[in-house]
Amino acid sequence: MRCWPNKTDSTCGCVCLPHVNPCPKIIGPTGPTGPTGPTGPIGPIGPTGSFGATGSTGPTGATGPGFSANNLIYVSALDSSQLHIINGETNTIIQTVSVGTSPRGVAYNPNMNRIYVVSSGNSTMTVIDAQTYAILAIVPVDPLPFTVAVNTANNLIYVSSGVLDNVQVYDGVNHTRIRTISVGSAPGGLAADPLLNQVYSANGGTSNNVSIINSITNSVVTTLAAGSDPGIPGVNEGTGVVYVPNFQSASITVINGKNNTLLTTITTNIGPNPFAAAVNQITNRVYVSVFGSNNLAVIRGGDNVFQTNIPVGNGPNGVALNSNTNRVYVANRLGNTVSVIDGANNSVIATIPILSGPYSVAVNNKIM
Repeated sequence: MRCWPNKTDSTCGCVCLPHVNPCPKIIGPTGPTGPTGPTGPIGPIGPTGSFGATGSTGPTGATGPGFSANNLIYVSALDSSQLHIINGETNTIIQTVSVGTSPRGVAYNPNMNRIYVVSSGNSTMTVIDAQTYAILAIVPVDPLPFTVAVNTANNLIYVSSGVLDNVQVYDGVNHTRIRTISVGSAPGGLAADPLLNQVYSANGGTSNNVSIINSITNSVVTTLAAGSDPGIPGVNEGTGVVYVPNFQSASITVINGKNNTLLTTITTNIGPNPFAAAVNQITNRVYVSVFGSNNLAVIRGGDNVFQTNIPVGNGPNGVALNSNTNRVYVANRLGNTVSVIDGANNSVIATIPILSGPYSVAVNNKIM
């Protein structure tokens, strides 16, 4: 390269010829790398990409806690002084408890988880623990106790006396008598409506009426006429309607419990000697045991019209219903059996042998 004096170019590092700009570069060796500068700001987020395919479903987890209900049936045996406990799932007897002489009425108290059995032969009420089946107490009651009913609203127990024409009231906690209520002649059937806080006493003998008891004051508020020799009433707690079978007049007296008036009397196709009634308030069906025709009469509760007769055992007596399973249980006193009826199709699905005069039935369907 030809250099020119006094014309030094910082790029070339030498003196350059005139009119040459820039001078030719002479690249020297690469110097060492300098330190890394600070990170610049984060750029904007780019657009979201498309979703991938859904993966396969994982295994099902364990079922969470739900609710369960008891499904136990209690049947008194009049001639053997026993209470039989039946498993409603298998329709088999799982336990037998000795009670008083000639046991008749049976009731279950879900508040205390206790069973009550009144025995006419020795005028007692046996109180049984429904969990262990141990006898908690044997309570003396007035002569010829016929039925027992529980008002779950105030935990009171009601027992009828066919001799003294009264209904006794007992505390559900300690079984002490707190009141005695005079009713009509020869009271037999009892039923309680916890929503209306009323108890219905069906009185036979010379009365043939129904005493309606206020369960708060434990006093009779009114008396309504019934047919001849009324039996064990059934109550629809949803509608407040009460059904009273009349044993000697082959009819059913229907009462409006909300205003304590007579609604109607059902006579069509009932048959001789209707004894006890039970109501499924979910389906609004009424079931009445007809002792003289060996049938269970089915009545449509909406318009109180007879629907059908279901043949059961000989001498059907007590009736009870499990609304959770829609099963009806009939104690056939003369046939020594319990008939199990499917309420969905009105058919007998099982017959359970019960020796020595099965008389009354109660159901434990308490939600656990």
